[in-house]
Amino acid sequence: MQGHRAASPGDLIASSANVYLPQIGMQRKGRTRIWFKDNRWWLTVVEFQPSSWSKGTYLNVAANWLWHAKDHLAFDVFERVEGFADFTDSRDFAIAANKYASRAAKEVQALERKFSTLSSVANHLRSNTEGNPWHHYHAMMASLANGELALARTQQQALSRVQHDVPWCTELKVQAKAILSEAADTASARAVVSREVASARAQLGLSAIEPPEIWLPRDEA
Repeated sequence: MQGHRAASPGDLIASSANVYLPQIGMQRKGRTRIWFKDNRWWLTVVEFQPSSWSKGTYLNVAANWLWHAKDHLAFDVFERVEGFADFTDSRDFAIAANKYASRAAKEVQALERKFSTLSSVANHLRSNTEGNPWHHYHAMMASLANGELALARTQQQALSRVQHDVPWCTELKVQAKAILSEAADTASARAVVSREVASARAQLGLSAIEPPEIWLPRDEA
């Protein structure tokens, strides 16, 4: 008689995650170690990241802004909240997986409190650009969505000055300039960002949302 298959690290992580994460609105991405929550114009992301060298997991929590359309998740605001938990035996790792899943739920809730409004996101992004081209782009888009055209222009100009001679950065600069040119006034600014969010949602296989609903406060969605 063939014995039962021993639980793998992935099995134990999934079992623990299922206890804590669905109850705060998160869902698993297929059969991966990634979970996410749909906040309409951004995603909260949890990753139980494996290692290339050992069995086990790290714990990462991130925000993925949806105003840059792409067909994959991105960790735009990222924090590794737990170091590597090594898989030595199923019993000990089950304890670690439970600890990490519980921590993930708490960190998700903390991140969502931190980014509870568009204004809080825009302020955070403008304060943490650090010459990073993506940070300038995200700060520009958050400012546009919030109707702050002058602040958005400042971020676009800062992005244009970043010296990073690679194709993706050049393309990002061109896109940012075009978006800012199209956003001629406060009303059209949010519409332009809404279009990018809608495109990102479609590419990620998320449900379509009408533009006015994208920006509703959390308690009204």
